Amino acid sequence: MKLFGALQNLDLLSVGITVASILVLGFAVFFNNKRSYTNRAFLIFSLMAISWGVSNYLNSRFALPTTVLWILRSHLFITVWYTFALFSLVYIFPREKKDLPKWYRFYLIPAAVIISFLTLTPLVLSGIAEIAPIGQVSQAKHELGLGAFGAFVASMVIGTIALLIKKLKVASGIEKKQLRFVLLGISVTFILHLIFNLLLPAGFSNTRFIPLGAVFAFPLIA
Repeated sequence: MKLFGALQNLDLLSVGITVASILVLGFAVFFNNKRSYTNRAFLIFSLMAISWGVSNYLNSRFALPTTVLWILRSHLFITVWYTFALFSLVYIFPREKKDLPKWYRFYLIPAAVIISFLTLTPLVLSGIAEIAPIGQVSQAKHELGLGAFGAFVASMVIGTIALLIKKLKVASGIEKKQLRFVLLGISVTFILHLIFNLLLPAGFSNTRFIPLGAVFAFPLIA
């Protein structure tokens, strides 16, 4: 019991320090040049990363089925906007001003709105299949709508990486170096997400590291 309590405190401390660091970095960049579209996009992404990490952590801290279900739904809702904010940041970066095209305003944003609100309905998660003890992650009942959520999130991540590679091919000088750092940060973060949030839980039933999602998002912010 003492070891379990110590691990819980360590998780909370790790997530707390990471959240505080991301918040400081996000606002530091924003206040450096509040008019810059890139700085605004970075602040929004930082806040989404914090929300995503906190919702990930909270999933392991409750055992009431209704509460857990809504935490899981909220986490999926935030995930939509987390990946959308990442794509938007990379699309704008490193420009101080950039006009958003029609496909972004009239197709991508409405798609994000629709998918995010879909995650709050029983069409994606209809209930709780298994309640886990405090400190572990509960399992939800998945429905067909989860496919639409997965497709959107995957398209945002793949689109972000493809856009970065495209920009790298035509960039030069300091901008090329900046884009390399962004690509490195994204690669490290999503490799960690893939290992600890997907491969270990799905392949080895090890959900121990899922609450630390905020920690794995830090390399990208840094």
